[in-house]
Amino acid sequence: MSKESLSLKAFGLKIPGQVSLVVNLDDQQNLLDAVTRSGLDRDRAQAVLQKNEFSKEVRDEESIYANAGISSVPSIILNDQYLLQGAQLPESFLNAFEQLIKKLKVNPLLFPGTLKLINVALAPTS
Repeated sequence: MSKESLSLKAFGLKIPGQVSLVVNLDDQQNLLDAVTRSGLDRDRAQAVLQKNEFSKEVRDEESIYANAGISSVPSIILNDQYLLQGAQLPESFLNAFEQLIKKLKVNPLLFPGTLKLINVALAPTS
């Protein structure tokens, strides 16, 4: 799937017959339609898009992760220390979590906040 498109299933739509539809996210109308489907304020979203309201914050965050050497999507950062890049099998996540829990020497279920997970999705900067 291209970086400019996203499966409608991501927006919670049930598509009969498992037909996969893609939407060009460069088209603001498609973004606004997704906002409407998710129950968010369409007018507010349109204002954000027109004014590029959060572009500086997004670019700053992209820069942080790009400078950290993250180049694959998805990238998962565990506890600000460990990085899993690219698509991973569920077993890889289990293994990573088990190793991290051993290093923490605490059970994150008993001590909330001891395990931190960040999912990084970088868009190409142009």
